[in-house]
Amino acid sequence: MTSPNPLIQPLQVLFKRLNLLQGLLEHQQHSFDMLEEMLRRRFPSGMPEQFVLWTSLPVRDLTGTGESFPSGAYEASRDEYLTEGRRIISRAAAYTFAQAYEAFETFLLDTAGTVLSVDPAKADATLQTKFETKKVRADRASLDYWTAYARFAFRGEDNKKVLGFLRLQALALARAEQQGNIANVELTLWFAAASEVRHAVTHADSLLKKAAPAVTDHGPWFPREATLQGSRVAMQPENTQRSISTFVEYAFLIFKCLSQQLGLDWNVLPFGIRHASEVL
Repeated sequence: MTSPNPLIQPLQVLFKRLNLLQGLLEHQQHSFDMLEEMLRRRFPSGMPEQFVLWTSLPVRDLTGTGESFPSGAYEASRDEYLTEGRRIISRAAAYTFAQAYEAFETFLLDTAGTVLSVDPAKADATLQTKFETKKVRADRASLDYWTAYARFAFRGEDNKKVLGFLRLQALALARAEQQGNIANVELTLWFAAASEVRHAVTHADSLLKKAAPAVTDHGPWFPREATLQGSRVAMQPENTQRSISTFVEYAFLIFKCLSQQLGLDWNVLPFGIRHASEVL
């Protein structure tokens, strides 16, 4: 009887998170598409009456009696409304991508921790001693201990350290990342671009660093637009969905290579893929 594969849990957690993110993004896009269709039908181009939104936000006098007063009547044209709506959808796509990246990062660290829990001798003894001085309770038999250690040892540097560790555990992984996958995507370069984009979205209002050649080479995933401030990420839902699919495939590749190296069953998806090659 095949032993349960402990590496499946981080993979399942990631898949659940990415399915949720993609579903929510699709819902936002679908809602906006319906709104756009309604506005274009109700206010055809060329009609003199183009105003579709009237608002008057209430203003409460905080030092008075608490009464609210209208802020004034404001209106927006159909095209102005739709342009702002598209900008919001684009921002939602970018933030969803950043959330997907962070979910993948969690998968990498939890997978590294699981590998270490199976074979603790793979841990760096010096780092482990430093780690244990920071923990109130060091239970080396606990999976939580090893996933926490993985964060201590590998976090940062755009996940280069944790990916480097995982490649050492499954030598087939590096080959498959670079040239041995049917998607014909060099995943190491793609992930470098993804890291640049995630940093821009999270920390720089989507503005990319001046030198970001990796992003330029992956336009179908990470489109850009020129602004006065520099090159800005201009993602749409279809770009984020493409990245989510790549995260899913990359995660399964890592899971499969590690499982094969450790002699564990990698064919654990709900409907199975028994006809796939056993060797990448």
